[in-house]
Amino acid sequence: MMSIFLIMCGARFLKTNVMRKIIHIELKKEHSHHYFGSVPAVFEDPDLPYLGVSKSRIEKHDKSKPYENKICIIRFGRLLTSTEVRKNKPRTK
Repeated sequence: MMSIFLIMCGARFLKTNVMRKIIHIELKKEHSHHYFGSVPAVFEDPDLPYLGVSKSRIEKHDKSKPYENKICIIRFGRLLTSTEVRKNKPRTK
């Protein structure tokens, strides 16, 4: 019974500390912005026009810098939750 409790607590701990990534697509011509949770989701969206870059190129790209071509700018970031913000916020009196 104790091992089940530890497994459940461990799963909950892992779930709350998962880094949520976000992919921001800016289409230059349309001046529109689109947000996704994964690279495959970007390329599976039927409403998004041709981006001029392949999925494998984006997956291999250095995520610390935006990817840019004539059609779009792709930025990579992290989605912060209120818990993460509160945890990292310095306390003031």
